[in-house]
Parts: sequence; C-alpha cells; structure tokens
Amino acid sequence: LYDVGFNHFWRGPQAEHGADLVFFQGHSAPGIYARAFLEGRLTKEQLQGFRQEVKGQGLSSYP
Repeated sequence: LYDVGFNHFWRGPQAEHGADLVFFQGHSAPGIYARAFLEGRLTKEQLQGFRQEVKGQGLSSYP
C-alpha cells in the first residue's frame, strides 16, 4: 500500500496544491527507510545508525 501511495497519491512540493505531509513511524515500518536508501536519500552510514540516537549521529525511528 505504501508503494501505491508513493507513486499515485502523495504529492511533492512541485504539485499545484502544495506538498502532502506524511509522517511514518519507522519502528513499525522500517521498509520506508530501506526504500529511501535504495533511492539514494539515505546513506549507508545513516542507515547503520538506525535507532541509535544515543550517540548523536543516529537516525531516529520516532517522529
């Protein structure tokens, strides 16, 4: 269902009506982070810090 939303429903900032705001909870949908990595929006280093916020360089799974 996320794939359908990404490709057909949710709009980015270039849309006529403005961008949609979609908030994901990474702890329940880690595939969103995997997709961002495959699309080049997250680096390997960022992904290795998933849920490792204590060190200050982590990628939080909570909004």
